[in-house]
Amino acid sequence: VKFTEEGGVSLITEYDNGVLTLVIEDTGTGMTEEEQKQAFGAFERLSNAAAKEGFGLGLAIMRNIVSMLGGTIRLDSKKGKGSRFTVEISMQEAEEQLGYTSNTPVYHNNKFHDVVAIDNDEVLLLMLKEMYSQEGIHCDTCTDAAALMEMIRQKEYSLLLTDLNMPGINGFELLELLRSSNVGNSPTIPVVVATASGSCNKGELLAKGFAGCLFKPFSISELMEVSDRCAIKATPDGKPDFSALLSYGNEAVMLEKLITETEKEMQAVRDAAKEKDLQKLDSLIHHLRSSWEVLRADQPLNVLYGLLRGDALPDGEALSHAVTAVLDKGVEIIRLAEEERRKYEDE
Repeated sequence: VKFTEEGGVSLITEYDNGVLTLVIEDTGTGMTEEEQKQAFGAFERLSNAAAKEGFGLGLAIMRNIVSMLGGTIRLDSKKGKGSRFTVEISMQEAEEQLGYTSNTPVYHNNKFHDVVAIDNDEVLLLMLKEMYSQEGIHCDTCTDAAALMEMIRQKEYSLLLTDLNMPGINGFELLELLRSSNVGNSPTIPVVVATASGSCNKGELLAKGFAGCLFKPFSISELMEVSDRCAIKATPDGKPDFSALLSYGNEAVMLEKLITETEKEMQAVRDAAKEKDLQKLDSLIHHLRSSWEVLRADQPLNVLYGLLRGDALPDGEALSHAVTAVLDKGVEIIRLAEEERRKYEDE
């Protein structure tokens, strides 16, 4: 063990009266009172770590995880004697589940690759970067809006994660900045917001234009589920994906229905946009999102939905571009569905 060359390290756990207590104790080098004050800082490496591998993030990450869970951590240490860490987390006792099998999907073949995250907490960003890395996804990080815009200028990302409450700019203001900017794919990039449980509800956040939301603390499976659902998907040729639609048989019938309905829906979108009926347009886009999500073609809809659900009236030019992108995608869906239908008619 890194700082305990003699003696040992013990772990004691206890659950009593709704509180889980973890006590980790070692007989290692210990710390002075001054070193104890520095121990939980990010990138802090004390004198006893000079010859050891590491970045000085372990205790900082642990403190953040405990804090996210609403718990406390206490350090007691004496130089040359060892250290004791006591963690206390309030937890309700769950009913026992026998024979439980998790149905949580494992994500290994994601159709998106590059993610960017912004948060003022660098330790949380490192945790996020590592969670994505475990799933083979690259995540760039930054701590302020200026750096984020420069990164988006230089690279097209599939997804952006933002904290809701940050000094300088909050998540709502950041979303508005992105949608009103012409830097890179900032007007269209899906934005997922992360916030503490209880601060906002999911419906409120989606209504503001966010593509998805995560409530802290979240697991890697929750992160990947939301990311996979919201990110811009990269199909091999960039086209809509009909595989889910056709997985239940009756392929020719399903495709014909898709073509007919899409033609009607696109005409309705044209009419609503021409009449500048934003309420009708909002209702149409809301209806379309679920069906186009199945085709992995919902990105233009999400952009338009975000504009329509924003706090301020959408900019006329931005709205026009977003409507055109939806109509173009509708034309593409119809054309490709007709090509696919002919394959089944020839069988």
